[in-house]
Amino acid sequence: MLVPCVLGKSYGFSSGSFSFSILDLANATSHNTNTLANIRETTLKKIESDNRTLIIDGKQYELEHRIKDFRIIENLAIVIYDFDENAPRHRQFQNCKAFDKNGNLMWTAEHPTNMTADSYVEFMKGRGNKLWNFGCFICELDFKNGKLKNAVFTK
Repeated sequence: MLVPCVLGKSYGFSSGSFSFSILDLANATSHNTNTLANIRETTLKKIESDNRTLIIDGKQYELEHRIKDFRIIENLAIVIYDFDENAPRHRQFQNCKAFDKNGNLMWTAEHPTNMTADSYVEFMKGRGNKLWNFGCFICELDFKNGKLKNAVFTK
């Protein structure tokens, strides 16, 4: 629970003994009045795919492999590439990637093993944003940075 606090000319919020935010109104400026509008403008609204083309809010971006599955998570287009004829055969297929609304690569997902056959297969249906891995792992990623949070072997 946040409690408003006043200390001298400063105003803020407190949660127990942890100070969440302090704002000194005497030094406040109004140049950030459009912050919420700017956030709305950068929100990714719609993604589509057509073979190797990722379409983000109507803009097209050609990717290196066919797209098998995709979702919007954490305001990023999360794409899983299909294991196609261009996929590497002698190293891991780094096939789960995140792109921002401008088509910029933000991260490549970690795999649960270092095996050369490792790749992501698809988002699991009915399991939230968990991914199915070729090595029989159910994987949970941190979609802010692509780091593997949890992997459960199911075989």
